[in-house]
Amino acid sequence: MPSTDPIADMFTSLRNAAAVGKRDIAVPASRLKRDIADVLKAEGFLHEVESRGEGVRAELLLSLKYDQQGAPVLRHIQRISSPGQRLSSSYKDLRRVRQGLGLALLTTSKGILTDTQARKQKIGGEIIAHVW
Repeated sequence: MPSTDPIADMFTSLRNAAAVGKRDIAVPASRLKRDIADVLKAEGFLHEVESRGEGVRAELLLSLKYDQQGAPVLRHIQRISSPGQRLSSSYKDLRRVRQGLGLALLTTSKGILTDTQARKQKIGGEIIAHVW
């Protein structure tokens, strides 16, 4: 059965994997999910992002990152804008997540950016998620 919010499903898979200490997960692939995963990897929340398969059966293999004590680096990921309730913000109105310790993911005309990158480039967009 098709999902109404595939991005939220990916975030739920990441949360569940972190909760049980799983290293790798596979989620159905899309360009938006790949872009989000690439930003999470660049920000140090994921260890590796890999594509597998083609077409309808394409998957993203996401490797979670853990610290020396075995605790997941990705402690919290929350969907903000959903298909039923979009939430956009200008770069001036973007608030810091967890007083600067977390980040917001935005979809902009320049692709997926963090809140810090959006402020530097003076671009607003739709707030996808908060991560810390």
